Order: sequence, then C-alpha cells, then structure tokens
Amino acid sequence: MTEKKPVTEPKEKTVSNKKVILGVAFVILFILIGAASYYLGAKNKSQVEPSPTPIASPASTSTPEPETSANPTTTSPTPSPISTPTPSPTPEPETHTITLKSQEGHDGFRASNGGGNNSIEIRVGRNAILIIRGFLSFKLESIPSDATIEEAKLKVYQTNTTGNPYSSGLRVVVDHLDYGGDLNNAAYNAPSISASFATLFSNDSVGWQEINVTDRVRDDFDNSRPRSQYRLHMAVETIGGTGDFAYFESGENAQGTNNLPELTIKYH
Repeated sequence: MTEKKPVTEPKEKTVSNKKVILGVAFVILFILIGAASYYLGAKNKSQVEPSPTPIASPASTSTPEPETSANPTTTSPTPSPISTPTPSPTPEPETHTITLKSQEGHDGFRASNGGGNNSIEIRVGRNAILIIRGFLSFKLESIPSDATIEEAKLKVYQTNTTGNPYSSGLRVVVDHLDYGGDLNNAAYNAPSISASFATLFSNDSVGWQEINVTDRVRDDFDNSRPRSQYRLHMAVETIGGTGDFAYFESGENAQGTNNLPELTIKYH
C-alpha cells in the first residue's frame, strides 16, 4: 500500500492569502476609524453650533382686539402732589423821621396873675407876686393820617437863668395837655392829659435837654389832635423871691440862639 503524503500549498500561494487577509483587515480598520471620526465630529458640531433662529412670521396688519377681563379693575389715577408756594417775606415798613419846630405865636409863657407873652422867650419860675409857666406847641399835620408812631422825643434849649430857680432841689417838669389853637390865660390852669410825666431840667446849665414823649404823641395822633402841646413848670410852685426864672429858646428864636424847641418823630 502506498502511503499518501499531505498536500501542501505552494509557498507563494500562502503568502498571497496572508496579504489578502491583511488588506481586508486594514480596510475594516480604516472604515472603523473613519466612522468614529465622523461620529465624534458630528457630536462636537451639535454642541458648538447654535440652533437656527426661527424666522418670525410677518405681523398681521390688523389691530388685535384688546382682551377684556371678566371682572375689570378700575385704577384711579395717582393725583399729582400739590406744591405749596413759599410765602414771600413781608417787607419791613419804611421808617420816616420828621423834626417839627415849636409854633411861633403858640408858645411862650403865662402867669398866675393873668399876664404872659406869646412873642418872646419861654419862661418858667416865680417872683414875689406871681408864678410863671412855659408852653410849647407842635403841629402834626405833616404826618400822614395812616401813620404809626414809632418814637417821639422833645428837645428844649435852656439859654440862661436869673436868681435861684433850681434852689432847694427844684426842677422843671412837663405836663402833656391840649390848650388849643391859641395860647391865652386859660392855658395856665388847663387840665393835663399827663401831669408832670417827666423832668426836663434840674440845674441851670446852658444847653439842650431831651425827653421821650412817644406815648404823648401817640395819644394826640390816635385822638386826631392837630397839635402836640406841653406845659413847663416848677415841680414845687410857691410865690416869693426876687425873681427866680429859667429861660428857654422859643419858636420865635427870641434869644437868637437858633436852637428852637424840637419834636422829632419816627413813624411808618
């Protein structure tokens, strides 16, 4: 019996088969790598690229009907705040000052015996037979009727003295009164509105003396008196001596000093 020997492929054919297998494997590997790359690339693209913006449909030209609530709520309009105007400051009234001179013919002196003089100096004092009192008169017509009196001051100039009118502490005091349009004997004892309300002089020094008469002028003005009038006399009046007198310049400037009695008034 003849022993069969195994058939062997030729060596060249074996090598050829291996090349085919390797080629097929290479193709499959290439396909797998390409598929993986495509998959990964598509995935990354979907994460980076934004979604396309939808194109809005053109708006309708017709105005849509407003929706009506079943239970409409009425909203009251908010009122605008009311602005309060700032009041303007009230201006201060303007103050005016006027200086009046004693009236000629309405000032002078009157005596207890009925004598006197309206055209020379103003005199106050006494002698062995009489007592003398002096008088001053100022016209208020230049002050407006609706004015308010703020202040008033009376100034009188003493020119000289004779005898001892201020001996034993005597002094010249002032009454406020209304003796009218004429200075006559009735003025000597005319009732006072305010008696001895101020001391004008207490010694024989020559010069001015001033007193406040604001309340007296206000009283005249409030009572529509056309003048503000005053009487000068010694605080204690007794007949005696040889002639104790104090002399004051008058509205006539009788003693030539030009220091006429003054009533200075401030008003608004």
